[in-house]
Amino acid sequence: MRLPALLLLPFLAVPLLGATATNELKIEPTKISLAGPIRPGPRDADIARLVARVLEKNHYSQMPFDKEVSAKFLDRYVETWDPQRLHFLESDLKEFEVFRDKLDFLTMEKGDTQPANLIYMRFRDRLRERVAYVNEILPKEKLDFTTDEKILLNRKDAPRPKTLDEAKQLWRERLRYELLQEKLNKKKPAEMLEIISHRYARMHRYTEELDGDDVLQAYLTALAHIYDPHSDYFNK
Repeated sequence: MRLPALLLLPFLAVPLLGATATNELKIEPTKISLAGPIRPGPRDADIARLVARVLEKNHYSQMPFDKEVSAKFLDRYVETWDPQRLHFLESDLKEFEVFRDKLDFLTMEKGDTQPANLIYMRFRDRLRERVAYVNEILPKEKLDFTTDEKILLNRKDAPRPKTLDEAKQLWRERLRYELLQEKLNKKKPAEMLEIISHRYARMHRYTEELDGDDVLQAYLTALAHIYDPHSDYFNK
């Protein structure tokens, strides 16, 4: 399956301006069973080694899979899950640094795809925290857009949040923006809250339903994109 970006939002920093509304609707959080750990499949090691060797030896770029490619591979894979820098904290990235100069050896020599799973599971944990936070504040959020607020929608070059509190501030800004969009679409307060609640439930369900094959596809596609942005890896 293709792995689309979880949120596709316009660029620019825009003011949050509009009209006042009262929020009295209570929303019950959607019940979604949480997926367990992602573990390497029985053939993942062979697949990873083969894909890496094909890219290194047979791709037209003839680029060696070395430490430089390893570093780019790590950055590209992290970006796959969090392109707008809304979920991973700075502390998460520090933990991932242990892989920066090792992905060439781990992939080519050992066929070790565990970094793919560990990074994805951390992303899944952060998304769970985001959805839980939205479920907590959405019923209480004032639908008043008369204040002077701004939001940076294109965060691909912005700093990552340092703490969970900073991340929550970004998540609330995004939530305010999404509510404003529904307001501008002439939705009533109850409709606005229902639409947003269902949107986050779908986002949550999507990540919980991904399995080891999907994670491996995202991982090896990130590697393929270092060699060529038009080369993808497709699972079985």
